[in-house]
Amino acid sequence: MGWDGYANRSRGNIRKFKKAAEAVKSAAGAVDGMLERGALDCSACAMALEAATGASCWDDDGWDAKKVRRLAASATWPSELATKDAWAVLSAKAFLETCAEIGTGIHFSW
Repeated sequence: MGWDGYANRSRGNIRKFKKAAEAVKSAAGAVDGMLERGALDCSACAMALEAATGASCWDDDGWDAKKVRRLAASATWPSELATKDAWAVLSAKAFLETCAEIGTGIHFSW
């Protein structure tokens, strides 16, 4: 079993996650397969989230909605991406920003 990050409240907002996944796939050629369902499935995305936010993605308590909004507002994403990393970074960014937009927290499992 690998790392996973789930939006605490994706129900009713799946269209936003699907739109985010489509944008990432268009930009990077690939996307984390769970993004369209309100989650991330790959540890490469966890590493991208950690690098951009400075917060652990292996936090037993997860991130509440307030923390998600704060991290989304202060995240520092790379201005240039290696082609091999673009899907993970853009998936992580889209996930965090969509969670912040809909006002949900994130919980993690591994």
